[in-house]
Amino acid sequence: MVGSLAISQTANELVLETTSKHEAAPGGMGMQKTQYDMAVEQFQRAADIMRLDANTQEILRKPRRILSVNFPVKMDDGRIVLYQGFRSQHNNALGPYKGGIRYHPGVTIDEVKALSMWMTWKCAVAGIPFGGAKGGVTVDPKHLSKGENERLSRSFFSMIMEIVGPLVLGAAFIYGLVVASRRPRTKRTTSDSATRRMYEQKDP
Repeated sequence: MVGSLAISQTANELVLETTSKHEAAPGGMGMQKTQYDMAVEQFQRAADIMRLDANTQEILRKPRRILSVNFPVKMDDGRIVLYQGFRSQHNNALGPYKGGIRYHPGVTIDEVKALSMWMTWKCAVAGIPFGGAKGGVTVDPKHLSKGENERLSRSFFSMIMEIVGPLVLGAAFIYGLVVASRRPRTKRTTSDSATRRMYEQKDP
């Protein structure tokens, strides 16, 4: 009885920890194409049209850093539930990493990698001085109370704080300000003005 209970508990934990159907499956098994696969294909088509050099393609094809964490959350009834979360940082050539956190029961590491790559392209196209990143937690926030969602968020960020936050981004911001201050002033373009107005807008 005790052995069966332990196996059952272990199985439940494994279900919680295994959030991507593609991570554990071997290659060449006819797996469904992931969002990251699609993002890479999109990038390759654009790179071919642009005739982007091979070295740059190699750098931009994969995220620079991916963090996967399993973290505990105390529920309102006293139980401890283990959740899995991810943080993907694709590229910070244009500036500090930018990207929110997605809470959804279908979140996978491949989805987060794809979203971080797309964020890099969006910032570059819009002329925003940030790099692409994205985070995600495999959870349905609608099934959690306000307190449980708060504890989940705090626990997740405590696990990824080594790669996010003002102490990490501060050096990049300071470096960007120093570089910008040394550049010769040029006539402000319409795009520059739009970007400046966006940054100056305050939250309601």
